[in-house]
Amino acid sequence: MNNSTDLKLAVLSDSDFTRLAMRLREAGKVVFGIGEQKTPAAFIAACNKFIYIEILPKESKEDNTAPKKTTKKAPGAKKDEPQQLPVSVKKMVIKSINDLTDEEGSVFLSTLGNHIIKKQPSFDPRNYGLKKLVDIIRSIPEIEIEERQSGKNNIAHLYVRLK
Repeated sequence: MNNSTDLKLAVLSDSDFTRLAMRLREAGKVVFGIGEQKTPAAFIAACNKFIYIEILPKESKEDNTAPKKTTKKAPGAKKDEPQQLPVSVKKMVIKSINDLTDEEGSVFLSTLGNHIIKKQPSFDPRNYGLKKLVDIIRSIPEIEIEERQSGKNNIAHLYVRLK
């Protein structure tokens, strides 16, 4: 393995590359995997982060320079609703909060997200029809969110805790 290379990219979901992904990680490289839902679990686990291509936005076949048509949905029409969050995801989030809580019982939201991705590289809120981790947290009634001001530029940090 050539250590002078800073970046290697392979967009695939073939289990034949599981060992390569593992060797790259062992060499201290960050491995991002991109593939379909049918990607083997061993390959997903060998990646630092895995993204399912099904959740990525579809590229429009129309010319991007053409003016966009705006259409209004009929009153009462629902926009794409998020999927029901699986119980296994709720349990994983709650367990992760329990694993990480500080003396006050809180966890910085960013720390929680990093921990979850280490445990499950394919974790992505878009897999469940949501945009951000905070949207998943808001959908779990056993968890509350606390905003803490950082004192710098009025930036709020989000912390989560179990109720």
